Amino acid sequence: MFAASAYSRAGNPVQALQMFANYFKTTCYAMEIQIRAANECYNALQNPQISATITEAQRHELFPLLAERFERANHHELAAQLFRGGGDLVRAGETFIIARGATMLLRTASSQLMPTITGSSVRNCQIELANRNSP
Repeated sequence: MFAASAYSRAGNPVQALQMFANYFKTTCYAMEIQIRAANECYNALQNPQISATITEAQRHELFPLLAERFERANHHELAAQLFRGGGDLVRAGETFIIARGATMLLRTASSQLMPTITGSSVRNCQIELANRNSP
């Protein structure tokens, strides 16, 4: 990871990307450390000099490795984008559904609708909501 960061700062994007990919493929460090490395790699990819040089093959190699770490850190939307960018559309879709599901659950919980909905079908939920909104 340190070598990859050094190559990135030194303006050697090709070597930096390869070192990041090698790190993620071979690391046995704790997930917390891997997530920090994924953040560092992702930040490096935001550098126009690096993002302009990444090839499709590098994207397909590196992005899923990053996505797995972000998924473990519960950054599902970013993970979905990286899976998609890496060519794994199925995994991207699955991860995006998880991200949207978590967002919907939070919204529902925050509005406290969940505990008061009594029906099990969508129609019953609609009726319950309509009854609440009527004067």
